[in-house]
Amino acid sequence: MAGPVYINPVTDSQRRRVFSDINTCLAGFTTDIAALEEDVDRTNGSTFTADADVDAAEFVYVTGAGTCDLADASALSTGITIGAAEADIASAASGNIVSTGIITTSGLTAGARYFLSGVTPGAIVTAPDDTSSGAVAICVGFAISTTEFYVNIQAPRVY
Repeated sequence: MAGPVYINPVTDSQRRRVFSDINTCLAGFTTDIAALEEDVDRTNGSTFTADADVDAAEFVYVTGAGTCDLADASALSTGITIGAAEADIASAASGNIVSTGIITTSGLTAGARYFLSGVTPGAIVTAPDDTSSGAVAICVGFAISTTEFYVNIQAPRVY
């Protein structure tokens, strides 16, 4: 990768450079950079009632009852995630689920793309961790920095 990488971009020019560098790093990972830049300061989401406690930044799916529960990639039925919780949501309470946009969390590897975990419900990992028959690999976005995650859910691949 040529040139500096700005971990905490401040100007629009630096943000465009970060997205360009990330796109270069993620060869084969299809992202429309123009659309991503357009969405960078905007979060799209919906309000759902949680079936169980959901922590901020955990990924969820919609249940048959129309509520949300922690998603996991061990099966297609629980692996079709709709997004991540913007903040903690208590069981039976309602909260915003971010389907596209930036969320704040911790422990990320800047520039890495992340997948829904098939082992730990709601969690994300840097490589699919369940490749058994019936499991899914679903890229849910990438880390802009060690604390900012861009939710950008891709189509799943079923094993």
